[in-house]
Amino acid sequence: IEANNGKVELTNLLDDVNVQMQKDIVKNEEHLEKIQNAQEVLEEVNMQKNEQMEYFDAIQDNDRQEVEEQIGEYEQQIEEERIEEIQTPNVETPEPVSADIISAPIPIGEPTPIGAVQRVTNQNIGVGVLPAPAETLVEAEETIIDDDAPITADNLSMIRGMDPYTIQRLKEKGIISYSQIVRLKPNDVSAIEEEFDIPGCFNRFSWQYQAQQLIDEEEEST
Repeated sequence: IEANNGKVELTNLLDDVNVQMQKDIVKNEEHLEKIQNAQEVLEEVNMQKNEQMEYFDAIQDNDRQEVEEQIGEYEQQIEEERIEEIQTPNVETPEPVSADIISAPIPIGEPTPIGAVQRVTNQNIGVGVLPAPAETLVEAEETIIDDDAPITADNLSMIRGMDPYTIQRLKEKGIISYSQIVRLKPNDVSAIEEEFDIPGCFNRFSWQYQAQQLIDEEEEST
């Protein structure tokens, strides 16, 4: 009887152990399933993260490429404008001299503008009779220049309206004195104005007249 009782107890104990083991196996399987689910979720999150990173990288690449294209177009536009400015330089036309400046008294030592009245003479002029030209003024303006005299460099900046760039270009052509400017012929003047891109400056600023006035002043001072 005791043996049977012991056998029954052992059987019950084994049954309990088996039941507990089954429970543990079920728990382990549930735990493994949860781990697998978590791994799947983590893989899905990583996949979404990689997709987002690829998307952002693509956007950055497109933005970078677009910015580089805009910079390239801007640089090309600047280069085209620079080449156009070099090929077709825009020389500003000097502003006209106002009437106040023209009518103002001429300072002592300054060249007399062309057309300025230096002497007034009374003439008895009848009705319908034109006045005769003043020969004394014409004679005063004429100055004989000795072609054989040695050429000495003059300060061409004393000629009003003549900028340093024009003076340098004239010196490169060998024109360094007032007398050379006075002796320039109309075709020479036209050629220089066309070459230097200064249309009408000789006539507008009366450069030859000013040069002649400076020669006369030097002769009077000596």
